[in-house]
Amino acid sequence: MQIYKVKNNQNIFDVALNIYGSIEGVFNLLANNPELSFSSILKEDDELYWDEGSAIYDHIVNTMKAEHIIPVNGERHVYFKETSATLRCVICVSPDSPSITLLVSGDGSMVVDWGDNSDLENILLEPTDKAYTHFFDNVVEKREIRLYGDFNLKTWNMSTINGLIMPTTPLVVDEIISEKNNISLQGLFLFKGTYLVKLSNMSISSLLSIQDMSLEVLELKNIDYYNQSVINDYLIYIATHNNQRRNCKVILDIQPSGEYKEPIRDDGGNYIITTGMEAIYVITHEPAWNESGSWLFNINGTIYQYENSDIA
Repeated sequence: MQIYKVKNNQNIFDVALNIYGSIEGVFNLLANNPELSFSSILKEDDELYWDEGSAIYDHIVNTMKAEHIIPVNGERHVYFKETSATLRCVICVSPDSPSITLLVSGDGSMVVDWGDNSDLENILLEPTDKAYTHFFDNVVEKREIRLYGDFNLKTWNMSTINGLIMPTTPLVVDEIISEKNNISLQGLFLFKGTYLVKLSNMSISSLLSIQDMSLEVLELKNIDYYNQSVINDYLIYIATHNNQRRNCKVILDIQPSGEYKEPIRDDGGNYIITTGMEAIYVITHEPAWNESGSWLFNINGTIYQYENSDIA
């Protein structure tokens, strides 16, 4: 574990970019520094612990070192707006974006700081999807939208957002939809209660953030995966971590690796799963996985299911 000394006027996102090469490294900082939060105000020479082996983009870190670049964006150029409501989520978008739309449904009251000089907006969430659009009134080097309040989301359609969504506390979101956008899924691991995820027409480098969700529906269509291991690693993780998951309908339009067959077992009788299709075989053949209902995999129209484990 290394110690990083905060530079003058750096915020938590600057530090993450400096040492990890991406603001997504902020989650590692939070994990290694329990006293830290998204709202922490850093001071020069504050010491933060970080894991040197967890760089996200080494080439960015190396370039900044070579060019002696230190990210410093502590000043928000936005007047301070005070609220007693709890900070629930931070959304980082490009400072060049002229507007943002939140397409959500749910219950409770959401207080939004749009990251410009407009007043805080109080939104009483409705049970059906509604779009809340805001046009920014200033120019900043970094745009952060902050969501405060006591609320739960039934559906969050993230298709309108290009950027990074980072919950600051576990956030109830029943359904996640994202289509044709450039959004990081990194922060989704802090969503709870999620039972439906539909992603389409987007690039995905990892599914780690949803691997522990107990889903009823997972739909991945027209996805540009970083490599085939993304979907295979997800399926293998699922097959080796039941944890009383809901039975799930999984819809894919690419064939995972390997053959649909029983994997070999070790001396203790445990499966040694090495491919995505072996993972699907295990899930659709083990009674323990299907006690509350059958798992179903639809891969380009071919059905793999517990009641009829032969290819349909």
